[in-house]
Amino acid sequence: MREIPVRRFDVVQRELVKAFEERKSLTDQKVVSLSQELDDHIVTLQKLKQKSGCSNLVANKLQERC
Repeated sequence: MREIPVRRFDVVQRELVKAFEERKSLTDQKVVSLSQELDDHIVTLQKLKQKSGCSNLVANKLQERC
C-alpha cells in the first residue's frame, strides 16, 4: 500500500520539474500548485514512515536512513 503514495510522489515531482523548466518561474500558478501537492505527499510519506517505524522504501524516498 505504501507504493501508491511513493509512485504519486515521483509523478508529481517529475511534473513539477517539467513545469518549472517550461515556465521558468517559481511563482507560476502551475509550478506553485504542483509544489504544494508535492509538499502534501512529503507529509504523507513522513507519516507513513513514523507509523511503520521506518520503512526502507519511505526512508529512501525521503533521503533518510533509519
